Amino acid sequence: MTSYLIPYLDPRKIEGHEDPVFQEYTYGESGKLRGRMLLNRVRSEDYLFFHTNVKGQHFITGYFYVETSMLTRDAKQDKRIKMKYRNPHLSFHNPGKYDTVVFGNPIYSKALSHPVCLTPEIIKRLSRKPKSISRPWLKLGDRDVKLLLSEIKASEEKGFLKDTYLSSSEVQQLLENDIETFVQSNPKVLSRTLTAFKRQHILNSGKRVDLILKDGNRLVVVEIKSGAIGRDAFRQVSGYVKEVKKEFGRETKGVIVCGDVLPAFEEPLREIIQKGKVTVYVYSWKFNLRPF
Repeated sequence: MTSYLIPYLDPRKIEGHEDPVFQEYTYGESGKLRGRMLLNRVRSEDYLFFHTNVKGQHFITGYFYVETSMLTRDAKQDKRIKMKYRNPHLSFHNPGKYDTVVFGNPIYSKALSHPVCLTPEIIKRLSRKPKSISRPWLKLGDRDVKLLLSEIKASEEKGFLKDTYLSSSEVQQLLENDIETFVQSNPKVLSRTLTAFKRQHILNSGKRVDLILKDGNRLVVVEIKSGAIGRDAFRQVSGYVKEVKKEFGRETKGVIVCGDVLPAFEEPLREIIQKGKVTVYVYSWKFNLRPF
């Protein structure tokens, strides 16, 4: 078994380039070293655990139970793969010599509903003790895989957002994924007529929408922000609304769920809301949502 713990960047920090793509369980590498590792070392039934930095801490957000890996140029020749998958590497016009894509088994792979924090305690229990968790590609043994799967199972069962009051420190630690999960499971906190439609939907442009809800025949694009928002958040949602409207051919509106609004943006935002361009909700201590 050759399994790995792999860091990745939030796609919002790299112009929407999403890889790994948890919706379809694909991951690509183009460099000589990592591309060859994916192709030659990672085999069927190995595990790839992916983690990212959130507010200074690293969280596992998903894992692949590997089905196969192949050179990107070969994958591009398979029409079935091209029709089914949207990994950005498959869009490269001329993939590099070592450009490789790995495909996770859709049954046994998982995008986590609640990310697992790689605490110092967990890291100490790994067979290899990395000097820095930020260093790429930590090789895992069988015992390490069992440990991480056990931590993931315990975290998934525990959950985070419950119908209980949260302390100030707990609210500050809310992750966008937690809020996203809560809104998806309870869309009626926004409006009693809303139902869940899609989560982490990848648009034709390659950008990713947090949530799309349905309100009758109308769609509602929901962008989650754990911190305070400014004009950039409105521009981002406006762009998503245009793309979703074009893709699905339905009337579409935008919603932002956030922790607060930057003072300099408060008055401009009120004008935007009055024009019906977007609705903004700010979460509060019991995670009740109130209109801004």
